[in-house]
Amino acid sequence: MEAILRIAYYKKDTSEQSGNPEGFKNTLETMFAEADLDLKKRAKNDPIIDQMVSLAKDNFWEENYDLLAAIFNERAMAKGNQGDHLELSKPDLVGILKEANILIIQKKEEAKAGGKGAKPEEGKKRRRGESA
Repeated sequence: MEAILRIAYYKKDTSEQSGNPEGFKNTLETMFAEADLDLKKRAKNDPIIDQMVSLAKDNFWEENYDLLAAIFNERAMAKGNQGDHLELSKPDLVGILKEANILIIQKKEEAKAGGKGAKPEEGKKRRRGESA
């Protein structure tokens, strides 16, 4: 919640709303009006989000917290006015997870054809350290 409020204050201060007494309220309304917050709908349209949700259901994120913390520590960029938080873009995180064979996404043609031509292991999640 604190992060959302910080983002809203930053957006308000760097937009045409900066002098407006209703600026913070208007900024929050705009942020949430434009947001696509339904994760289930987003997962249906985005195979990467679908795979990440599936990993969450299998407790992958909790079980590998130390690994993920190390990735963020090494690869994330300091953001904020004073570099007070780390941020890693979705493409960077997805690239790291794919490189480690944690996130395996079938190509659209293979998924439509029922995985024909795909290796039997593709499309399945593997835990860190498991072999194919």
